[in-house]
Amino acid sequence: MKLLLLSKTSRLIGGVETYLRDLAPALEIHGVTVAVNTEDGPLSSGWYGNAPFLKSLSEIESWGPDLLYVHGLNSPEWEHELISRWPAVFFAHNYDSTCISGLKRWERPRLLPCQKVLGPACLAHYLVNGCGGRNPVTLFRDYARNRAHQKNLGLYRSILTHSVWMKSEYARHAEGHAKVRRIPFLVDLPAGETTGTAPSATWRIGFLGRFQKAKGGDILIEAARHLADLSRPVEVWFMGEGDAEAAWKSAAEKIKSPRVAFRFWKFSENPAEYLSQLHLLAVPSRWPEPFGRVGVEAAAKGVPSVAFALGGVRDWLEPLKTGALVPLGPNPALSFSDGIRMVLEGANLEKMREHAIQSAARFSKENHLKALLPELEAALDPAYLSNAR
Repeated sequence: MKLLLLSKTSRLIGGVETYLRDLAPALEIHGVTVAVNTEDGPLSSGWYGNAPFLKSLSEIESWGPDLLYVHGLNSPEWEHELISRWPAVFFAHNYDSTCISGLKRWERPRLLPCQKVLGPACLAHYLVNGCGGRNPVTLFRDYARNRAHQKNLGLYRSILTHSVWMKSEYARHAEGHAKVRRIPFLVDLPAGETTGTAPSATWRIGFLGRFQKAKGGDILIEAARHLADLSRPVEVWFMGEGDAEAAWKSAAEKIKSPRVAFRFWKFSENPAEYLSQLHLLAVPSRWPEPFGRVGVEAAAKGVPSVAFALGGVRDWLEPLKTGALVPLGPNPALSFSDGIRMVLEGANLEKMREHAIQSAARFSKENHLKALLPELEAALDPAYLSNAR
């Protein structure tokens, strides 16, 4: 099989690119010939390694792919041009085809996941319910683009995704529920020692991700205010970067407690060492994460998580086994602090650590390929009709 991988960027900047970086060599080992096209062009050290980069439609035609494996594109016109010519499978990593802003949540009257199908009514909700920004030009531009992506869904042979939540989301937007499949995600976990190095004299809680409002770092900082009475002093670590960094640092400086300390780290290319030094991973996202792979990466190090019961995190976070799921509620910081307290000062922390390591193995490269390869092979059949599984 000659498989063309398509995505927005050659840069290794997020979960999509990390997935493709880990997937491409694994496909080659299984006899799949891989090439790559990204909208921003090739880089000398892109995520695609030694796979050939096809710069244009003419180069793609000359190479002659059997199948396209699409991972989200900025241009719906480019997407339509390609998937009209070749059979294609789409992997839904995010909400680009189902939401104007891609956030899939309302800010007003309070934070809530959005359950609506993308359509004309979203134009009214966008400003009233705070779905995104306040610029009407951006509103209509993004609406037109993502509605076009939504229409393109009907041209795919199948739509794959990584969580029950995302399967449900795309089943409501695609033509025919049966063409949407959930398969175990690939989280390429580094081999080696899984025992953590978290200190014994303090509780160390970590955040790893983008410093953006939707990721809820401010909620974690406020939650720490309620943790000064824990049996050990608390350290809250942040690793990442983003436009909310200054605001989060300012909020942390306002909490004057000798038993609560904060530390901010720049993002590292190898976060495994950072994760291994934690007792607990905090995932305080105030939007429904499509999956949240950082929780699996932490679990592989024996680190349980606390998260709001939203979105795809429920595919890897098993309540009271690998951490705690808490309601967003009217006071999210208090709810989150209760979840942290439950994990760190409950009677099952060591069992949670053991179960987290075992649970992370579900997302191995082998399990992912075992599910993915038959889907790709099935999509090659010109008479392919999706059947519910």
